[in-house]
Amino acid sequence: MLGVEVVFCTDLTDVPGQDVPEEHRQYHMFMHEAEILMWALANAVEGGKATPDEALEAWKPYQYVWALDKVVLAEFDGEFPSTDRLMDQAPGPGSEDFWRAAGELGVPGVFYDESNHPGGWPTFEIRGRRSLEAVCDALSKRYKVVVLDQEDYDTSASSDVERAKRIIERGRRDPGVGIERRPWSEAFRRVPTLDETKPLFSIKGATAYLYDEDGYRGGHDDLDRIIELRENLDLPARHASEPLTPWKMLNSAEAYEDYYDFLDGGLRVYSGNHFFQQRGAYIEGFQALRWVLHNLGYTQPRKLKGEERVPSRRRLEELVARQGGA
Repeated sequence: MLGVEVVFCTDLTDVPGQDVPEEHRQYHMFMHEAEILMWALANAVEGGKATPDEALEAWKPYQYVWALDKVVLAEFDGEFPSTDRLMDQAPGPGSEDFWRAAGELGVPGVFYDESNHPGGWPTFEIRGRRSLEAVCDALSKRYKVVVLDQEDYDTSASSDVERAKRIIERGRRDPGVGIERRPWSEAFRRVPTLDETKPLFSIKGATAYLYDEDGYRGGHDDLDRIIELRENLDLPARHASEPLTPWKMLNSAEAYEDYYDFLDGGLRVYSGNHFFQQRGAYIEGFQALRWVLHNLGYTQPRKLKGEERVPSRRRLEELVARQGGA
C-alpha cells in the first residue's frame, strides 16, 4: 500500500456568487486515486497511446486495490480492463471500498445505497460540511479526502496518464478536509516594491534562521515545506555565495543567496552576513504566492493590488508541472 489513500470529490453547491451554508453543502463524485489512474490507463490502451504491458506496469502500485492477475486478465483476453468494463462495475477500483466504509459509519448526512441508481450501481453522497469532516476524521488512518472541481480530477474521458499521476500527486500534497486553513497573513507579509506588478512577500519568522555562515540550514517550518515542494517537483534552483572579506562586506549586497524559481517568481532566501541586503526569505510573484498558500494550507487572499486576475488552483498546478524537471 502507498500509505494514506487519496479520495477526490466535488462540492456541487460551490457556485460562484452563491453563499451556501455549510450545513447545506453537497459532496458527490467521490473517486479513489486508483480509479483516477485506471480510467486514464484504460483510455490510453484503447486509444493506442499505451500498450497493455505498459498499462500493467503503471498499475503495479495499485495491485492491492485490484489485483490484475492472469485470472482477471483472462476476462479481457489477456489484455487490460476496458472502459466498458469500468463503466459496468462503477464505482471503480478503490472508490467503492471508501463508499462502503463511509456508509457504515452511521454519520448523519452520509447517504450510501448499493442499488439505488436506475442502472443498479451504488450511489453515494455526503450532505453538509460537518458530515464530511466527521467521515474524514473517522477514516483518517486510511483515507484523505480532497475537494476539487470535478473537471480537475475526473479522468473517465482522458487518456493522459501523466495528467492522472499529477492529479494524484496534487492530492497527496493537499492537506485535505479536516485541516483548518490558517489566514495567509499569519505567515506572509507584503513588503513595499517600486513595481506593484512584481510583488514581494516576506515569510514571517524566517529571519531568525538565516544567520548561519553557510546560509539557510533549515528549521523554519513553512520555509522547509516550500523548499520540499520545490524538490519534489524538481523545479529550478540557483545558489550563490561569496567569501566575506571586508571589501565584500562593504560593497556586496548579497553574500548567501538561494533562488527557487517557479511560476512568475519563486522563493528568494537571503541569508548569511549581509551588510546592505535585507536578510530574509521572500515569495516573489502573485502566482507563486497563491500556489504556495494552496500547498501549505493557508487561505487565499482576495485579489491583491497590482494583480490582474486570480488564477485557479488547477491552472497554477498545470503551469508548475511544465516547469518541473528543469
